Amino acid sequence: MRWVKQQRLTFSEAVGDTVYDYRKVEPSNESKCLVLAQVAYGQSGAHKTVALCLCKQGQILGAMGYIQQLEHFSLDDYFFLLENRPSTALICCLSQQWIRKPPFSSMEAIILSFFSADHKKHGFELLEDMSKKNALEQVILNDTICTLEDWNKIAVACAENKHEKLSQKIVSYLTGWSV
Repeated sequence: MRWVKQQRLTFSEAVGDTVYDYRKVEPSNESKCLVLAQVAYGQSGAHKTVALCLCKQGQILGAMGYIQQLEHFSLDDYFFLLENRPSTALICCLSQQWIRKPPFSSMEAIILSFFSADHKKHGFELLEDMSKKNALEQVILNDTICTLEDWNKIAVACAENKHEKLSQKIVSYLTGWSV
C-alpha cells in the first residue's frame, strides 16, 4: 500500500497476481490484497481478474456493473468468473437482463455448460445452493429460453451423478410446469 501511495509501483498483471496470491499467505489482509490486486489488474487491462476480485469481495453487482462498462467481455471470461467464483448470485445476475442488455445466458445453459466442460461439481453445487434457498423452482419456471427437455437433461445428469433428491425436485417442478 505504501508503494502505491508513493507511486513507486508500476502496475501489471504480474503485480496483480503477486498481490492476489499474497492474500493466502496473510489471510488477515485478504480484503486489502483483493483491492490492491483489483487496482493492479485494472491498470493493466486484465478485466476478468478485476471482476473476479470484485466477486471475491462479495461485490457481485459491482462486478456486473464493471463488466457492462467494457466493450468486450468474452464467453471465456464469463466462464473464468463462474469457475473461479461459482455462486448462485453471480449466475442469477448473468441470467437476467442487465441495464438494457440481454442476459449472458440462461441458468440452464450455464449449468449444462459446466457439465459439458467437465466442471460438473460446480454445476451441482449451484443447483444444490438454489435448492437450499428455495430458488430452484422459480429459476426453472421463469426460464424463458430453455425447454422442458433441456431441464430434463439436467435432472438426468443429477440422477446419474448421485444427486437423486435434486433430480426428483427438478422432475417435480417440470411435471408441475407441463400441466
